[in-house]
Amino acid sequence: MSEPPSGFGLPLYEASSPNLDIVAVHGIGADRDWTWSLHGTNWLGAPDMLPHDFPNARIMAYGYASNWLGKEAMSTSLEAVAGRFLSLVHELRKDCQGRNIMFIAHCFGGIVIEKTILKALANDSAQDRTLLAHISGLVFIGTPHRGSTSAGLANIVAAIAAFLNCGHKSSILKTANRDSQMLTDTVREFAKKALRLNLRIHCFYEEKETDIGPVVRSFIPATYKVRKK
Repeated sequence: MSEPPSGFGLPLYEASSPNLDIVAVHGIGADRDWTWSLHGTNWLGAPDMLPHDFPNARIMAYGYASNWLGKEAMSTSLEAVAGRFLSLVHELRKDCQGRNIMFIAHCFGGIVIEKTILKALANDSAQDRTLLAHISGLVFIGTPHRGSTSAGLANIVAAIAAFLNCGHKSSILKTANRDSQMLTDTVREFAKKALRLNLRIHCFYEEKETDIGPVVRSFIPATYKVRKK
């Protein structure tokens, strides 16, 4: 598996005179492009989908190294991912800092955005204060604010894969574990700051369990696979 594209690509949609930036951030083991697509349609850019409701926006997708299993498993930290994201958001908006911005996050992407906002608050530069003042809303889709039991299972699988020389463990999986102190601290601190900033937040989540079996099996050599009787 090769590492998906990172950073910002070309706008998926851009009005002639946009008054709003919409930035979407994917989760762990995902991709900047296909996370938001189904049957060849990217709902961030398709004319009859998000652009239909936000015709005066510039819509962008952000990518970061997020593979959690295999030879390309990421070894960076949440702190590093958030720091790079904040830097690139500033670069993206250097000529339109007074424009409102909305963030959309899937899964762990929500934690990345929260950590990014906390870093902007800690930096407290004029550029960071301007960015924070122009956040018009946050949309979290399946963000594991209390951690994820799936991340714990993924950690075990990644350890086995590393033992079988199929890759190495991703350090960022530890952050997504249900018992992660870093996750707890990040979410608790963000909740306090979000109230102070009066951020508008909408959260969506699913109740069905996710089967990661097919993903795991694709990384394990046939020599080690156990056939079902």
